[in-house]
Amino acid sequence: MCIATLAGVVFWFRPVEEADKGAAVLVPPALNLLIFALLSVLLFDWAVRRMKGPYAAAFLIGAAQYILVIDLTLRGARGLATAGASAVLIIVTWICVAFVYSLLSSDKKD
Repeated sequence: MCIATLAGVVFWFRPVEEADKGAAVLVPPALNLLIFALLSVLLFDWAVRRMKGPYAAAFLIGAAQYILVIDLTLRGARGLATAGASAVLIIVTWICVAFVYSLLSSDKKD
């Protein structure tokens, strides 16, 4: 994994990043939030069906997100306080998603 990631960043990602022209806003923030939420819920629903439980799926997705936060923090792109705040926000968000999903789910096992 380390070799593939390092090679990918050095030989593919970094050149693409350097050649990329700009960070223009593609959609308004409110629409961006809706798209993000829709994609997240679709991923969550898929994960729940594979893992057979909303809280397990919430943990898996939240953990994956936090691994990215750890990477950003270790690279100096995010401060420790922000990393801590990210942890709280990720945990609260995915627990809420799992809770609401379990309330609305027709399968009441979890």
